[in-house]
Amino acid sequence: MNTLRQIVIVSALNFRSLRSRLWQSLVIVVGMACVIGVLLSMLSMTEGLHDAYLNTGDPRDIFVISAGAQYEGAGSVSRDKARIIMDTPGVARAQDGSAIAEPGLELSLPAHLRKNGARAWIILRNLGPKGATLRPEFHMVAGRMFRPGTHELIVGVHANDQFQGVAVGDKVILPDGAWPIVGVYATGDLRDGELLGDTETLMLSVRHKTYNSVLLRLGSPDGLLPSAGH
Repeated sequence: MNTLRQIVIVSALNFRSLRSRLWQSLVIVVGMACVIGVLLSMLSMTEGLHDAYLNTGDPRDIFVISAGAQYEGAGSVSRDKARIIMDTPGVARAQDGSAIAEPGLELSLPAHLRKNGARAWIILRNLGPKGATLRPEFHMVAGRMFRPGTHELIVGVHANDQFQGVAVGDKVILPDGAWPIVGVYATGDLRDGELLGDTETLMLSVRHKTYNSVLLRLGSPDGLLPSAGH
């Protein structure tokens, strides 16, 4: 009984002083709600990125980058090494016997967001002859595909919605001049936020002598594993 009486007395005192503590209580409630909201948004973003990474590409596809590189754009793979990597036993082959592999180039270009004009960065990548094979989900949704060997780009559907100056008909300024955007593509994954252009033409434009990576498809999940005893 004494315990129950103490609970009733403490509760009565708290309720009686509630009016004087209203604003302080509201500050705490609103603060906690903001913290929870930010936490939920970060968790949702993390889960979304995780799903996007899992759903990007074929499970047999692997990226090869140079030793010591922490991310793809920091890699440096010479043309000779890229050819050696693509000719490695275990790499899947097309019907004509060529390797289902493609050297990669990744660049960051300054851009501005559509919603508020804030400065941002957009990724520019290459797309070569094996691009459609390595990314079978790739398809054009507006305009047309760029012509190999020409100064033309295509833009992903998300990048087209997110950034200023990358719609069909707009021009992107690169070291050798203006590259018009001639089409919009979709892949259903992270690539939809990027620009794509012809591999060798981009290499010449940005004066790169090396690639950043090599994307290749294995003939089997353990295609590049050394055999026992080696």
